[in-house]
Amino acid sequence: MQLSCSGHDTILDHPVLGACKVTAIYYRYGVMNAIPLADSSSDCPLQKLISIKQSTDVYNPLASEDSVLVGCPRDFVVANQDRIAGPSSCLSLSNNASQLWYLVHPETDMSTLPMGCAVVANGITIPYTYDKNGRRYATPFFGEDLFNEKAYKKINSGETSFNWSLNNITRACQRCEQEGQICGFNSNTRQAFCQHQDKPNGLAK
Repeated sequence: MQLSCSGHDTILDHPVLGACKVTAIYYRYGVMNAIPLADSSSDCPLQKLISIKQSTDVYNPLASEDSVLVGCPRDFVVANQDRIAGPSSCLSLSNNASQLWYLVHPETDMSTLPMGCAVVANGITIPYTYDKNGRRYATPFFGEDLFNEKAYKKINSGETSFNWSLNNITRACQRCEQEGQICGFNSNTRQAFCQHQDKPNGLAK
C-alpha cells in the first residue's frame, strides 16, 4: 500500500480511482475509507463509483449489502426519513434521466416508497467507521442510526470503503493490531512483522 502526504492529507494512488484522500484506515479489519480526489469537486462524485469496476489484485470494494440505489419519480420528496438518503439528480443511467436517486437501507420496506420507485443497483458500500467490536452502525451513547449520515457523505463526496490484501503483509499487520503491537516491514525479506510498542526504533530495516 503506497501512501504519500499532501499537506495534512494522506493520499493513496489507487490503480483505478486514481489519487484518493484517505479518511480512515482500520488495520484490524483490513478496511480503508477514501475519497477519490478526481471526483470530489464534481457535481456527481457517486457516478464513477457505480459505473466502473474498482477491483484490482490488491484492492477490492468492501463486500457488503449496506445500501441499494433506488430511482424514483421526480415528485417524490423525502423529509428526513430514516434509512433513505437523497435525492441526487446527477446520475445518468440509461433510460432513467428523468429520475431522482436515493441510497436506501436494504431492510427498508419498499412499500414506504411511492409507486414507480425501483432498485437499480445493489451492494452500494457505505463508509462506516469501526472500533474494536467492528462496524459502528449507531452512535455510541444515544444509539442513533448512522445510516443517513454516512449515506449522505457517500452521495456528496463519493467516499468509499475497500479491503486491501497483499501476501506476507496484510495478515501479519492485522495480527499485530489485534495483539496491540506495531506492524513493521523488513525491506530485505519483504516481510511484515510485529514489534512491541515499547521498542519503536528499527521498524524498517
